[in-house]
Amino acid sequence: MLRRALLVTPILLVGCAAPRTNPVLEGDEVSASITATAAAETRAASRAATEVDTALTQNPPMRTQQPPQMPRQRFSLKGGYYGANEDEIDDGVIFLGSWLRPVSGRFSSEVEIGYLDASGSDKGVDRDVWAIPLMGGARYTLPIGQRLEAYVGLGLGSFYYEADVKSFGAKAEVDGFLLAGDGYFGGTLQLGRSMWLGAEGKYYLTDDASNLDGLDAFVGLLTLGFTR
Repeated sequence: MLRRALLVTPILLVGCAAPRTNPVLEGDEVSASITATAAAETRAASRAATEVDTALTQNPPMRTQQPPQMPRQRFSLKGGYYGANEDEIDDGVIFLGSWLRPVSGRFSSEVEIGYLDASGSDKGVDRDVWAIPLMGGARYTLPIGQRLEAYVGLGLGSFYYEADVKSFGAKAEVDGFLLAGDGYFGGTLQLGRSMWLGAEGKYYLTDDASNLDGLDAFVGLLTLGFTR
């Protein structure tokens, strides 16, 4: 028994003297490893974001160019001065109504009908004329800013006219149609959402008749338009 006790005692002493594993130290090592991994992932994400920003800066995405906005249909009332170029007719007044319909971004078709009244005297002959111009044409519009626009146009049509002619006590009434063309320019300013105020200059060129030398004239108009 004594011999066995002497053999077991050194073994127990050696076991007690062996170093034990510290759990606190193992936890610190795991935390340090996780922190290092997270830091590496953060640096990698930062580098990737920087590379993406650099690529976008050097090669910006292409933007699709928007087509010009299609103008809306517009009805306009026009009125003003009728300055006849014929010796037999003095100045008068003219009133017009027009319907503008867009064809493309800046080109539109326009139909116009109106009424004019003028009179004059030449070589002892007095004339009192009224006429109805009916014209159709094309118009090109150039936007200037958000609310202002300028335009030019050409038209072709006809004038129906009636004239009272007086000469030395004699009186006659004549009527007929005249082939006509016009060229015009103007500008409009948008008021509110659907109203346009503007001015227009127009020149009418008409055919001659046997009893009338024509109705050529320069016309100055104020315009008031309404879009729909």
